Amino acid sequence: PLKPNYYTIRDSGVGGYYLRSWKLQGSTNGTTWADLNTQTNNTSLDTPGEWFGAAVSTTNYYTMFRLWSNSADSDGNWLLSINEIELYGHMQRGA
Repeated sequence: PLKPNYYTIRDSGVGGYYLRSWKLQGSTNGTTWADLNTQTNNTSLDTPGEWFGAAVSTTNYYTMFRLWSNSADSDGNWLLSINEIELYGHMQRGA
């Protein structure tokens, strides 16, 4: 399990289809999801291959993570087009 404190995502590098609104979520069972970071109308990703990073504030450990796109991308399509996601934080030992 990981208690995240920061994450980064990298655009796919295709050009266009940039994420605008999303949530990083964590879960321990795959059914109940906690919002760890929410971005709304974020225009930081506007160049192919560009990185975006944000802090996460939680006291909980999670075993599953997802990036939930909750709006159309910069081209008006409902696509999630990223190349990488990196999660940083504290690992729980012995779990």
